[in-house]
Amino acid sequence: MTSGRTRAHPGWHVLGVLLVMTWLLVMGTMFVSQDHPQEAVDLDPSSLTHVLEQSDTWMGVYFHGRKLGFFHAQLGPRPPGFFYRQQAHLALRIAGKQQKINTRLSVRLDAGRAVEDFDFSVQAGELSVQVEGQVYDGGLRVELRLGKETIQRQWALARPPVFDFALTPLLARQDLSPGSRYRLPLFDPQTMRHRPVVVEVIGTEALATEGGLVPAIRIRRQLAGQQVDTWMDARGKVWQENYQLGLSMRLESEATARAGMADLATIDIGQDMGEVMRLLAPGLSAERKQP
Repeated sequence: MTSGRTRAHPGWHVLGVLLVMTWLLVMGTMFVSQDHPQEAVDLDPSSLTHVLEQSDTWMGVYFHGRKLGFFHAQLGPRPPGFFYRQQAHLALRIAGKQQKINTRLSVRLDAGRAVEDFDFSVQAGELSVQVEGQVYDGGLRVELRLGKETIQRQWALARPPVFDFALTPLLARQDLSPGSRYRLPLFDPQTMRHRPVVVEVIGTEALATEGGLVPAIRIRRQLAGQQVDTWMDARGKVWQENYQLGLSMRLESEATARAGMADLATIDIGQDMGEVMRLLAPGLSAERKQP
């Protein structure tokens, strides 16, 4: 006597598996991010004429949550052009001894927002380095002062230098859909070189700030061999930057950024100091790695 229950033909099992696999493939195509990145679009630095705005920014600098110091940047008109100034003040305790490190950068831009000249300096204890550069047609004149030694050099440049502060204002005028990628050669005043930077848009996230949650656009790039994630608003203002090695910078009020300097971070000179120096001088850190 045969059972009233019909046994399925083995072919139906195969067909069912194929249908499920096809459905999963369609769902994956719809909802899973693609592995193939988009081609990077070159940013046009000449549009800086229309995107730079006056700003005064304070950020706290942290290392694994411990405060190292603060970062202050100003951008504003200097008729007929613009100026940019930044300074970082860090206070470390290395092997039980307090060490203060100060960096400064000043850039002057002409009416077309191209760099006219700049000066950059690092003061770490008794060590001081100062670089002054002046752009001329087709090149750059530089004077480097390291302690009592002065070195003068000239570089031929195919394009006027573009500094890091111009990146987010230029990006703010682009399509910032997740997966979009942009490329811009940025000038490093520590190595006197243009370094191609490719930025990928990760997406919009809710970011916790001193004033509460804000919507921020997350972008990602490589800097001196490590990944840097930056959260910016739709106008290019930076809210936060995270480095892979535990370094971070967060937008704060002046009072908050300056506070907590008495509680110095304890740095292990054998392990942590190299990571701190990548924040202070990423270009120099990258140069040391080259053969």
